[in-house]
Amino acid sequence: MAYQFEKTINGLKYIISLERRTAVLTGYKCGIGPHVDIPSTVICDGKSYHVNQIGEGAFKGCLGVASVTIPETVFEIKAEAFKDCSDLTRIIIPDSVHTIENFAFANCKKLIWVRCEIHFPEWLNEWTGNIFLGPSYENIFDGSNTGKCTLYVPATSINDYRYAMGFHKIKNIFPIKRDETIFSK
Repeated sequence: MAYQFEKTINGLKYIISLERRTAVLTGYKCGIGPHVDIPSTVICDGKSYHVNQIGEGAFKGCLGVASVTIPETVFEIKAEAFKDCSDLTRIIIPDSVHTIENFAFANCKKLIWVRCEIHFPEWLNEWTGNIFLGPSYENIFDGSNTGKCTLYVPATSINDYRYAMGFHKIKNIFPIKRDETIFSK
């Protein structure tokens, strides 16, 4: 049995796994500021733990968080991770993410800018069609402002995103610009 414990570090709550040397982001402390840059590694008792997952409902209903940058160490965004984040306007999803579960960004009414760096490999569409998305991936952006949202993706994957379940609701899809950051207009 793996030993785990909860720890809050810089306003973010984690479940730390001693055996795996990983950390799952499970929540946040109100007032952490408008821009959340999730760290790739957290230090606890002098030991490093890689942040590899954003847990179910981790930011659900958060107020005051306008932008989130997810590090390359994260491979999974669980269900409802950012659901009902009323102030969330911008988010960066790195290429390391291979699972986005249902309602992950649902009801983010102010969401206007998403940079999704995930490349669609050819085998993905041939195999089961967008397997990296959770079982109910059609609804990852349900209730969000998809009509006014702009999605930036790798240039080679634009057409894949136009038809991908969940992402196809976002009509403004453009290639990622190298110098564009979460703070660019």
